[in-house]
Amino acid sequence: GTERALFATRKMLSELVYNMTTAEGNPLSAVEVETIVHGTSVGGVKISDVEQTRRIQKGWEEVTSQVQAGTFQVNKDNFVHINSIVATDEAPVGGFRTGSVRVGNIPYAPPSHEYLDKNFEKMLWDFNQKKDTEEKSYDLFLDSARNQFFWDGNKRTAQFMMNGYRLKEGLPVISFDPSVQKEYFGKMARFYINNDKKEMYDFLGKRQAQIDLEQHGSDNLSEQKENLRPLSTLERVRLSTSIKGVPGLGKVKQQLDKISEIETELSTMSDSEREKRIAEYEALFKTQKGRGVER
Repeated sequence: GTERALFATRKMLSELVYNMTTAEGNPLSAVEVETIVHGTSVGGVKISDVEQTRRIQKGWEEVTSQVQAGTFQVNKDNFVHINSIVATDEAPVGGFRTGSVRVGNIPYAPPSHEYLDKNFEKMLWDFNQKKDTEEKSYDLFLDSARNQFFWDGNKRTAQFMMNGYRLKEGLPVISFDPSVQKEYFGKMARFYINNDKKEMYDFLGKRQAQIDLEQHGSDNLSEQKENLRPLSTLERVRLSTSIKGVPGLGKVKQQLDKISEIETELSTMSDSEREKRIAEYEALFKTQKGRGVER
């Protein structure tokens, strides 16, 4: 239900923030994002990158707080409110755009600003008529992103509103980690151009299934395995980054096999034990790269 979905979302907050920052081209690493989310400053990075990360964190916190309080609503006021959080200092906020915008370099022209209120009303009418909660959440994301209601932050705002509705309905959130972002961008570009949702429906369904498995997969395991925990996205990124260049692990398959071996080792450890062991592996891999020693 909703409480369980909220718990899982808060537990993976750093991952969700990192996924969104990387999609925006933010160069901060997974570890740097996690450090910022936990309230600690990071040195040697651009202030604008840190501020964007904090705005995205605030977006997730706002949506989960609204759902927790029972105040989340799919309406224009909330769309504008969420956009004001995530796009402040990047573009004018506080309402729908009043001019034209472009979407990258693709041959798609978003609707003229004169039609945005009408388009929004139609989007809400369609949303309220549909019964399937999954498709309702997908449509909320796709239609609002394609209309480009705001000067900037449209996909972020659309994701937050989609996931706010999903949490309200007790569904797992949908996020796009770096491993699928190229596919995500390509499919979204085609959707913008042809307005055919089928490809994105399939993609969003697969993302939901993957995240649902990561969050709740242990529910269906046998009793002796029910407490095993896979690597989080941040943990996997840390290991993948540190293992590159290690002698004897030059091939991608060798790296993946090694990470899988580490995942098995860490699967029953507590958070503190996992963190300590991952740090040990990072130090070990750094030493091996420096000395050219095979493991």
